[in-house]
Amino acid sequence: MEFMDHLHSHSGLLRLVPRRPFPVTIAPMQWYRLEFHMANELGTLLPSTFNLSDIHVECSLLDKSPAALSSHWHIDWQLLLQQGAWDSEPSLQIQFLIRPINTSLPPHLPAHLMVMVSPTYDGDNSFYMLPLITAPFCLTSKRQTANNLVPNNRAWSNYVTQHMYRGFSLPCFDQRYFLIRESWVHGTPGKLWDSALVISDALARQLLPLNLTRPLKVLDLSAGTGVIGLLLAFIGQHQNNTMLDITLTDVPEALSLIHDNRCLNKITYPRLSVAPLRWGIDKDIQAIQAKGPFDVIIASDVLYEPIKFQDLVKTLDKLTTPSTQTWIGYKRRGLKLEEEQSFFTLCHPRFQILDRSLDENVIHCFGWLGPHAPTLTTSLPPCLPHRVTGVQIFHLSKNSPQS
Repeated sequence: MEFMDHLHSHSGLLRLVPRRPFPVTIAPMQWYRLEFHMANELGTLLPSTFNLSDIHVECSLLDKSPAALSSHWHIDWQLLLQQGAWDSEPSLQIQFLIRPINTSLPPHLPAHLMVMVSPTYDGDNSFYMLPLITAPFCLTSKRQTANNLVPNNRAWSNYVTQHMYRGFSLPCFDQRYFLIRESWVHGTPGKLWDSALVISDALARQLLPLNLTRPLKVLDLSAGTGVIGLLLAFIGQHQNNTMLDITLTDVPEALSLIHDNRCLNKITYPRLSVAPLRWGIDKDIQAIQAKGPFDVIIASDVLYEPIKFQDLVKTLDKLTTPSTQTWIGYKRRGLKLEEEQSFFTLCHPRFQILDRSLDENVIHCFGWLGPHAPTLTTSLPPCLPHRVTGVQIFHLSKNSPQS
């Protein structure tokens, strides 16, 4: 119990998690229901004592491709709150109906749409919540029976945990959204962790406006869903900026989700590659070294197994030069203080380490909090990402070899 309380204390940014499968085929002008749990980033559901009355959301409708606010269809919705009893967790239910915006000229069917459920904030919130985008569904004129709305019940749990989408709002690109599909059945690489949320937003703000005269080589050591590098590539593609050379790496079994998210966003960025990398394995390290030298290395949420710290530091040492900027996103969860410190002790002979958690490029990272994020800057402390997520951002620079 003490361990779980410790994890919850560092989980101020909650997730909406589907409690039931979403409809896969629906008809206009009919009411349907979505049902959600609230969980932290680890997937731990909130206890029944959680007060649902603090939750304020709004729903909007996205076209699937490209992911943008729908200009043809409108969503009517009602929020229903169900406070958990002694044997159940609190849940949030939304009834929704989809209708054409222009009734005199109905859009063509079928249409492929997604519902986005976003939190709204009034400046006095005790918690914050990551928006959820449903799995795509087909809107068709053919009326559906209840049995046709969801996948096979025996497979619904896997279906739900493989069909959770998050969106990064890009208002400067005609209200486009960058999407990431989580797949919790992939384990650690399949989740969108808080560190990745903060670092992806921070690096997009810092790297993409640069007036580069040569390609900047960026390496992600543990890409997971691919969110950081794919967001950089997505924005670069839509800005016609091809001056970032991005390499995403992870263990071989995790790479399929990166490819899926690349296809989801139709990323054709010419300087983007995906490659396997197992820390400490010389063969893998040498293959990645051939793509360098790297200007920026990202290591997001990599400090969770002390037994792997030696291999991680070896990999960093092999892939960095004194001019490499290495960004590490770390969130204190289950590690003991001495275990946490052991990583930095291993780094000290080779690297200078700075805590950049309150850097200007970090403290204003609100993009993943949804379309209402820009309003937060006027009502919340400037250290929001660190205060809410518990994420610390460290900058490592390699010591020059002694002459």
